[in-house]
Amino acid sequence: MNNAYYIKIQINESNNASSKAVNDCNKILDVYGVKPLCLKLKKQGNKYFKKINNYLELKKIERIESGVFLFVPHPIYLNKKYIDVLRRANVHVDLVGMDQKEVTSSHQITIKMDCLFNENLYQYDGIVIPGGLPGATNLRDDDRVIEIVKDFYEKGKLVSAICAGPIVLAKADILNGKVCTCSPGFEDQLNGANYQEAIVQRDGNVITGKGPAAALEFGYTILETLGYDASNLRQGMQYNYLIITK
Repeated sequence: MNNAYYIKIQINESNNASSKAVNDCNKILDVYGVKPLCLKLKKQGNKYFKKINNYLELKKIERIESGVFLFVPHPIYLNKKYIDVLRRANVHVDLVGMDQKEVTSSHQITIKMDCLFNENLYQYDGIVIPGGLPGATNLRDDDRVIEIVKDFYEKGKLVSAICAGPIVLAKADILNGKVCTCSPGFEDQLNGANYQEAIVQRDGNVITGKGPAAALEFGYTILETLGYDASNLRQGMQYNYLIITK
């Protein structure tokens, strides 16, 4: 593709829910001739050095001239794009922390939560479990999360998860016989599920997304499941332009 770049994060890790999804996105965009804008972000070491290094690396984005199509195929800023989709449709969404109101992603990006986990959350219409590691495993091993997921599922409320997040649904024992997807490498943890190689899957009130690149479609599917018409939002956000043809 002419006049198109993608942000390429270089990660020197073994394949897991964060690094493998990023590398898979990079490979696909390389195949279609999208030019990489390489960012070398620091994840370890002195926190002040990391902040300075990452700030200077992210400033490289400003070098891209106006009018160029820029792909952001993975969550540099813990980019929960599906939350953006829902809020654009005026759906009330709260980011919930389990024990602290600031959460730092695997890419060392800190996000401020709207609230801490509390009993009032049981009154909500749906729940979304994010992915990434160690976040997904932390949620999987938290009894409070498993309890509320089970409660929502049994009441027919929306239950959704993306990337490595479906392992939480599996721990809650709600994926048995369900058609679902997840980040590659985690399908063997989806006990009794009917795993499919798809970007997003919906089975009843359960929605699963494959990884960071699925965030928009994941968000639109959640919106439609809640009874909203996502067609105008798809068009307004230029979603159809993401369909790449060789």
